[in-house]
Amino acid sequence: MGQAGKSGWNKSLLDAAHSQFANVIKYVAGKLGKSVVFLDPKGTSQPCWNCLNKVPKELSD
Repeated sequence: MGQAGKSGWNKSLLDAAHSQFANVIKYVAGKLGKSVVFLDPKGTSQPCWNCLNKVPKELSD
């Protein structure tokens, strides 16, 4: 298996592990009567109006 094949295999394993982790989190939250909201991290920072640097948003914002 070449490097490209290994990279694809590693990504598949990572995706599967992330999916399984998300399922466990949803299950545990459900047992506790809570809900889980997964957010897309794209666009979760905003520019500072004073210095124009990107500043991460808090999840509560």
